[in-house]
Amino acid sequence: PLIPIHKPKNVVGRNTEEAIQSGVYWGTIGMVRHLIDMMRDEMKCQPTVIATGGDAALLAQEIPVIATILPHLTLEGIHLAYKMNRRLQQLR
Repeated sequence: PLIPIHKPKNVVGRNTEEAIQSGVYWGTIGMVRHLIDMMRDEMKCQPTVIATGGDAALLAQEIPVIATILPHLTLEGIHLAYKMNRRLQQLR
């Protein structure tokens, strides 16, 4: 089922929708935290973490090491690539 993602009231859901919602929310939080920890250990320093996408602010509420929230970074990058390619086309 299509279920909106937001912080659930409980970790253990009382029905299928709540269980899926909790699993997606807390599973994502746990995955991101673990990846950040692994990067920190491998790099021997604290990485600068930038959250992107529509749910970036939601994740940042649970992951305090997120330094910056840029929800439209991918779209901004695509727009920049378009402008650069268009400029190159005009020079030819």
